[in-house]
Amino acid sequence: MRQNYYFKFENSKNQIDKFQKFVEKYNCSNLTVDFSSLNFFEALKSLVLLSAYHFQKYPSGKLKCAGLNRDIRLFTDDLLMKNLEFV
Repeated sequence: MRQNYYFKFENSKNQIDKFQKFVEKYNCSNLTVDFSSLNFFEALKSLVLLSAYHFQKYPSGKLKCAGLNRDIRLFTDDLLMKNLEFV
């Protein structure tokens, strides 16, 4: 059974490391990440890094992104990140 996990991304240091540890601990191929507390540039940077890391571990997994505005969604369309899903 596929379980969907939830990770709240905060605007603080070491969030990328915390995300990686979370993924390792829970072995989550399907994960919802909330970016609502980040500004545009931080959210975009984090989204690209998290997507690449998650895809390396789970090529068939999904990284569901919450709390992002339309501009970020339009920008990421050009980056061909196939594991992203916007909710």
